Amino acid sequence: MTAIESLLAIAILSIAGGALLSSLATAVRTSREIALTTVARGLADQLIAEVVASPVPSDPASATPAAPRANFLVVDHFHLWTESPPQDRFGRVLGTEGIAASGSSSVRHVALQADSALLTRFRRTVTVEKVAPGDGTWIITASDTLFRRVVVEVVLEEDDRTRKLADASRIVCHVAPAL
Repeated sequence: MTAIESLLAIAILSIAGGALLSSLATAVRTSREIALTTVARGLADQLIAEVVASPVPSDPASATPAAPRANFLVVDHFHLWTESPPQDRFGRVLGTEGIAASGSSSVRHVALQADSALLTRFRRTVTVEKVAPGDGTWIITASDTLFRRVVVEVVLEEDDRTRKLADASRIVCHVAPAL
């Protein structure tokens, strides 16, 4: 093999290697983004399921009780609730909580815990608005109504910026008990 052939082979391999590494870097970034979005959607779904399981008050709600969220009795108590890192309804950081038994809870084994550095970058916020049905839409109102729109937003804080990764919203209403 001559020197020219060797240089040509090195040039071709360099170009091919650069293209391969570039596509690999893009694939890794895309995989990370998909993973973060999946975690954020799960965090939003978990919290909105908890909120909408609470009743909508038929009377003006009482003052919001102190944390943890297990003390929240009605949907309105969740309004403007925000937390970072994400926690369960008893105030335990998600990914670290163990089994609750006999009124006490344990902590997960370290090998089974979620990455705390990652979890601390997620923030969840709940907004509860009074709404009334309109012409095919929901209208925000200040008056008493039996309907609420619940919105959970999950953001990721990294590199000195905040990015919204997921949100979930539901309309819930007060249902009077059957007689």
